[in-house]
Amino acid sequence: NQEIDFDKISYVFELYNDSALTQIYFINESIEESQNTTGLNFTVPEEITLYWRIMATDGQLNSTYTATRTVIFDRTNPTSFDLLSPSNATTTTDNSPSLAWEATNETNLDNYTIEFSTSEAYTTANYTQYSTVSSLSNWTARLEPGTYFWKVIAYDLAGNSNESNQQFTLAISAITQTTTETVTSGAATTSAG
Repeated sequence: NQEIDFDKISYVFELYNDSALTQIYFINESIEESQNTTGLNFTVPEEITLYWRIMATDGQLNSTYTATRTVIFDRTNPTSFDLLSPSNATTTTDNSPSLAWEATNETNLDNYTIEFSTSEAYTTANYTQYSTVSSLSNWTARLEPGTYFWKVIAYDLAGNSNESNQQFTLAISAITQTTTETVTSGAATTSAG
């Protein structure tokens, strides 16, 4: 006499090379539900895009699949790139200048992070801007007068990164502000005292 636990859930983890789910990369058919999070550890040694899903089966053999999901294994940093403009050692009164650099060759680019520091060692970034293209003209904060070292860091979706091949200096000279005041003449005022 065998007792059946109808509340017991088991899982099958399926990993495929193709989105049509016809080329099996890895399958584990013996995952039992646990009290805590049910999980599986395995190693993928190469850079690859894979597609996965899980089938859950209850004690009465009713089954259902999760939606198919994509996972990208990416261990490669974005390619190197150079800063373009403004040229190194530029002095300007424009406290939000247009910046440009070469594009990195990265299929899964997340963003370019542009850092400005008053220290060549970048102990601290005084200003940080972000862009999804290889230029910046839409600043969220303007630079104060001073001399800055700037560089760009390309990040991909897996968190891999690569800094620009160089850092440039950029000097923002005193920003002048012109105020115009209009004075109209009126009747003479006399004061006695």
